[in-house]
Amino acid sequence: MGGLRYSDRKRWVEFVKKGNSQSFKEVLKVFYEEIVSEWVEAGNKKAEMLKEIEIEMPNIQLEYLPEYSPDYNLIELVWHSAKEDLSHRFFKSVEELEAVLHKLLNQGELIIK
Repeated sequence: MGGLRYSDRKRWVEFVKKGNSQSFKEVLKVFYEEIVSEWVEAGNKKAEMLKEIEIEMPNIQLEYLPEYSPDYNLIELVWHSAKEDLSHRFFKSVEELEAVLHKLLNQGELIIK
């Protein structure tokens, strides 16, 4: 099983004996741990970043939602509407998809349902 990070094209590959849901979950955990490790090695720390946000942007108040609570998260309505708009369409490239998403999400062409 493998993964490709879009931003820098970094690849991960893990060999599994059998492709099933359990091995998929295990591979995702390995990938996640590697990403967190990279983040920490780069000198990033969540608590420090949150403190910087608090100091540099005092008018922004971060609120954390309970896990698995899409009903409280309004962005889920946006994603749902965007998926409906994008379904059954073929894109010739990732760049074309990104351009359409930019129009929908950043230029106000998306109608929230």
